[in-house]
Amino acid sequence: MLIKIFFGNHMKPSQFVAHLRAWREEHANLLERYEKEVPSVIKQYAHATGAFKDALYWTLTLDYGKKVDQGVFEWCDEVLKQTEDKDKKEFPRKKSKSPPQKLGKKLN
Repeated sequence: MLIKIFFGNHMKPSQFVAHLRAWREEHANLLERYEKEVPSVIKQYAHATGAFKDALYWTLTLDYGKKVDQGVFEWCDEVLKQTEDKDKKEFPRKKSKSPPQKLGKKLN
């Protein structure tokens, strides 16, 4: 994706925005899965294997993933706003998936 962004000036603006929206959507989906699915998997696996000490580190890894994907999600929003402010006719806004309410705010 970074190559597409780097050379974004060499594609149609609508194509550039489509790439950003797709990337944003991908990271929103990941954030949702991190929130809804992964914690229970960590808990179940720790109980099944007795790896309770390891579960702490699995949770730390999950937290890192959440922060990275939240940053990408927020960055996409900022770039989309910049491109839409530049020329609102060129970049019509489409409704897209938002992250879960809890993840819409900065993670601490």
